[in-house]
Amino acid sequence: TEARNWFIAADPPVPQNSGGLLAYADSDRLGTPRIRTFDGTSFATNSTAQSVGSLAITWLRVAASPTNDQYIIVTKDTANDIKAQTCTGTDTGVTCSGTITTITSATGVNLENFDIAFESLSGDGLIVYGNATSDKLSYRTFDGTDWSGENSITTTNTAGTIEWVELESNINSDKIGLAWSDTADDIDAKVW
Repeated sequence: TEARNWFIAADPPVPQNSGGLLAYADSDRLGTPRIRTFDGTSFATNSTAQSVGSLAITWLRVAASPTNDQYIIVTKDTANDIKAQTCTGTDTGVTCSGTITTITSATGVNLENFDIAFESLSGDGLIVYGNATSDKLSYRTFDGTDWSGENSITTTNTAGTIEWVELESNINSDKIGLAWSDTADDIDAKVW
């Protein structure tokens, strides 16, 4: 079993950083995601994103914007708090700076009940997540600068607490496929 939670964002090439971004949690740096850029041939040395607190990161997702040189890293810690930060590609690598946004606190389950994706044409980000309320699925959008407030997604075929969320962007439109499952082993899906 791999000791680290890691994901690679290697979506459509972006202007300056045409490779991807590897983001992962490391037990040596609690609460601080590690990152490595990929230039299409090799990975750069380890670097760090911004700290999201002092607790261990249990889940992590990263997505690359298809319209500009921006990445979003979303983490979930041992207190089940979900936080997001943006990183920008430059000629020399990736810089993570700015405000850490708490998407939601105490989501109720220690599972990957969130995901992040970008609309392919507009470049707007979307995070969808479950929380401690039974059968509640919420979302927030990112316009490249700011996050929206929390909004709800109507769920009709699930009844338990949301345990898993998966998003997948359509590369030819702003549609994003959304699937989720709950503690009652129900599964549902929608198109954003």
